[in-house]
Amino acid sequence: AGQFGVCCVYFVFVSDNLLQVLRACGVTFSGLNYTDTARLFMVALLVPLLLGSYIRDLDKLAGLSIVANCLVLFGLSVITSYTLSHINLPKSESFGGQIEDLPLVTSPKEWPLFFGTAMYSY
Repeated sequence: AGQFGVCCVYFVFVSDNLLQVLRACGVTFSGLNYTDTARLFMVALLVPLLLGSYIRDLDKLAGLSIVANCLVLFGLSVITSYTLSHINLPKSESFGGQIEDLPLVTSPKEWPLFFGTAMYSY
């Protein structure tokens, strides 16, 4: 049941991010609101993913897997370098602006976000 939930969230996550990228590039979908467009993207993603699930010999996907792993590594390196070069810790009354001043554990009201992110990453 857990894996099924992850698959459902995958469709929502990928279609929403794809829609955001296209909108940032200036692509508009006239006559459709955001929710309807996202639903159309989900249906469009369903077709290639279903076709991919019918591949019986996974050796045929080895080259594609290598390319995907290289793209993931590239994306992680870009995100890491951007994050490290743009660290801006503002000073406040309770925070002195240094990483050492950050609390070790956040407040319990922020725990559901952490657990939701951790469950999705599974």
